Amino acid sequence: MYKLYWHPNTSSLAPMAILEELGEPFDLHQLDYDGGETHTLAYLKLQPLGLIPALEQWQVVEDALRRDGPWLLGERFSACDIYLQMMTTWHETPRDLLGAFPAIHALARSVVARDACRRAIGRHNFETGLD
Repeated sequence: MYKLYWHPNTSSLAPMAILEELGEPFDLHQLDYDGGETHTLAYLKLQPLGLIPALEQWQVVEDALRRDGPWLLGERFSACDIYLQMMTTWHETPRDLLGAFPAIHALARSVVARDACRRAIGRHNFETGLD
């Protein structure tokens, strides 16, 4: 089961909506942002940059892609796929994450191969973990 670490009025809206679209069961953990919960060691293990959101259970995503892929919504590419690819870059070691989950790796590689995504990634100048 997924576990989404979230806070109102953050970018956690997108993965929450994606989980709803996928129809997968998930648990929500609302973070105490003002209390500094995003800077605890436990949270930094999940989201090394201390950003919101964080999603536990990459295996569930991997299984859904293997079952229904190649995209999160099956045969249809969507913003969900772009968002998932971006979330993989927030992992402490994106290469390790992608190495452990071949279907997620394939999705991320397909996303960054798209011209529009490649241009956007180039502007942000960040590491995709795919090199």
